Amino acid sequence: PTYTTNKPSKPEITITHDGVVGDYNDYRTRALKSTPNRAISILTQDVMDAITSTFRSGMQAGDLGENILVNGLLHTSFRVGDRFTFLPPARTNEQDNNNNNNNDKQQQQQQGNGGGAVVVEITEPIEPCSNLCKLPYINRDEWKPSRRVQECKNFLQYLDQRDGFRGWYAKVVTGGTIRVGFDMKKLV
Repeated sequence: PTYTTNKPSKPEITITHDGVVGDYNDYRTRALKSTPNRAISILTQDVMDAITSTFRSGMQAGDLGENILVNGLLHTSFRVGDRFTFLPPARTNEQDNNNNNNNDKQQQQQQGNGGGAVVVEITEPIEPCSNLCKLPYINRDEWKPSRRVQECKNFLQYLDQRDGFRGWYAKVVTGGTIRVGFDMKKLV
């Protein structure tokens, strides 16, 4: 099997203090002795859109190795030490009226994590690494080696233009399950 940074998109993930259940990061595990400060990697949709536009790529969610792709926040919305929570989308009054007969257990399940919420703390911006150069739109078979090297350099420099553009690492404060469509909100 060929090494890749790609992580397949899933409808939901379970997060523990060790990271996403079923995920493995060799560098974090071996070199960093499974540091909790890199348990989760977060990328924002604005960066994904910029990469797709600039490199005319077929970039897909998970290509940069992110565990979570966030829509609705910019990469500049994060700072080291900030805490964020993931919550189901806000319910409308009509949805609430239609569900008045639900029992407490069902309502807790709809909120994810048995009524609680996943909380993560931003620990550091992610530095671009050369493993990203294995992406097919950065390293095409038909290119000469000199072009492959240059495209790799260009891509890594592009991702390194400012803190957080490549994404953010976070440690898990409170684990649980998050689903596609959950909102990520900054805690104050």
